[in-house]
Amino acid sequence: MSSQPDPIRRPDLAGAATPIVGCWPAAFTGSDWPPRSGSVPPVLDTVKTGHLDRPKRGQVRACKPDATAYTADDWRHALLAVLGPSPTDRDDVIRAAAEWARDNCGLEFTRLRADGHIVTGLRSALNSAIRAKLITRIDATRIARAPDSPADRQTSLFDEAKPR
Repeated sequence: MSSQPDPIRRPDLAGAATPIVGCWPAAFTGSDWPPRSGSVPPVLDTVKTGHLDRPKRGQVRACKPDATAYTADDWRHALLAVLGPSPTDRDDVIRAAAEWARDNCGLEFTRLRADGHIVTGLRSALNSAIRAKLITRIDATRIARAPDSPADRQTSLFDEAKPR
């Protein structure tokens, strides 16, 4: 089991009325998890500091606007969130994953550059997911989520795959 928190079931946020969606901010991860009493600010204070925002009424979203702050796991999570079992063009998956990160994690970009941080990070995560057998390469340009991959059983970014 990973030592990272589950963003939905955080005990210190159990009283919050609004669900937390998307990626978890780097401020709440690290070697000091679980937090000591009083070390994690309440949700409203975190919204004020810019780590969380409210994209819609009743939702709180983690903000990671800078593409250089994303880890390989963040990019892989975005890829697996948009990729289904049917064969899809690689470039379409990369675009959809970037748009998913914009909608769910607050990633800021106006256009995707072929040599930019976003596309480079997503391609690297895609190749590592293929090597890890989470994604299947159909042909030179199409990919699909691997059948019965551990990612199908993953319930959040921080959960490890659980046996069925």
